[in-house]
Amino acid sequence: MKESTRLKDMLKYLKDSNVIRNQQQFVEMVKSDKSTISLIKNGKVGISNSLFENIKKAFPQINPNWILTGEGNMLVGDVNGNNNAIGHHASVNVNQDELLSKALDQMSSQQKTIEKSQEQIDRLLSVIEDLTSKIK
Repeated sequence: MKESTRLKDMLKYLKDSNVIRNQQQFVEMVKSDKSTISLIKNGKVGISNSLFENIKKAFPQINPNWILTGEGNMLVGDVNGNNNAIGHHASVNVNQDELLSKALDQMSSQQKTIEKSQEQIDRLLSVIEDLTSKIK
C-alpha cells in the first residue's frame, strides 16, 4: 500500500471515529501545512521524519510501523479490526523496537547498494580513462 493511500485511510479513520473534525485539524495537530498533506495524499512526496514523529505524538493509537511500511494493522493493538487500548504502551514500545530494527536493516542494505554503485562508477571511470588515453 502506498504512503498516499495510508495517509488517506488514516485521515478517514480519524474523521469517522471523531478524533478530528477535518483535515485542517489534522494539519494543526501534526504541525504541518495543507500543501504538504495534499502533496503526500497525491503521491508527490513522502512522509518526512518530522511529520512521522508528529503523527506518532498526536495519534498514539495509529501503528507507527503501519504508517511507514503499510505492514500490520493501522491501529495499535488491532488484531481483529478493533482498537484494543489494553496493553497500548507495551504495543507501542514493541512496535518502536521492531521499527528501529527494520530501519537499521534498511540503512545497512542501502549502504551496501551505495558501495556497489561506487565500485561500478570507479570501474567505468577507469574504462573511460583507458579509452581516452588510447584516442590521444
